[in-house]
Amino acid sequence: MALNYTGLRRIRDKATRKRCAERLLAIRKSLKRIHDRKRDSSLLLATWNIRDFDSNKFKWGPRLEETFYYLAEMISAFDLVALQEVNRDLKPLRTLVGILGREWDYLVTDVTEGSGGNNERMAYVFNTEKVWFRKIAGEVVLPSGQLIVSQKTKKNKEGVDETVDVEQQLARSPYLVAFQSGWFKFSLCTVHIYFGSESGAQLKRRIDEIKELVKFFAKRQDEENKQTKDRLGNVENYILLGDFNVVSPEHKTMQALKSNGFKVPAQIDGEKVRSEGQHF
Repeated sequence: MALNYTGLRRIRDKATRKRCAERLLAIRKSLKRIHDRKRDSSLLLATWNIRDFDSNKFKWGPRLEETFYYLAEMISAFDLVALQEVNRDLKPLRTLVGILGREWDYLVTDVTEGSGGNNERMAYVFNTEKVWFRKIAGEVVLPSGQLIVSQKTKKNKEGVDETVDVEQQLARSPYLVAFQSGWFKFSLCTVHIYFGSESGAQLKRRIDEIKELVKFFAKRQDEENKQTKDRLGNVENYILLGDFNVVSPEHKTMQALKSNGFKVPAQIDGEKVRSEGQHF
């Protein structure tokens, strides 16, 4: 079904409407190779950090009305997209899903509180004609003994600042949801790993978040292999995706991601999909 572009008529400026239509056609042309892969036997997943969607907390100004159509055009090329940096106000997300059309739906977490959480939500948008929700969803909570150890500055009894180690959950709660497409059952976990800084204790915290997350899912997969199987003997498929803030394919951040048996598909690994200046 076509996207719901009737709202373009509400853009009063003719030059803006014309520019928007031209850009939408250009985006669709650029995504043709992805659209051509759409068929009953395929499942097209994507992950996208839509930066600060859409609180304007960095004071760059709210998104222009036309940009929601560009976002929808790109998302519609896929069957299911995990979104990061959705903010407290859900009106922008609802606007986006409304443009995608009535066969699209979404799932979203509560806001992650705290300085590291940035009042962000995790979300999935998906085409219900291709993907359905299996009624299982939750935010990942690390067990005791697997918490992230980070450093905080606190005042001691004498009022002097001192650095202490504290145990914490992941800065932004990962979102685990069970889906199905055709016969294929799978659980997706979307994450937005803590960034901090390029070195020192904050980089160590970023690496530790990745390590503990993949350790959590490796243990979960082992438990599923032993206990939970469908009537054909198949176990759950776990797919981890999102914004991992990986520095490079050789960096400790990527080594942490590949620990505990996780694999990055060759088609999206490092230099094969990265242009100069882009993140991994």
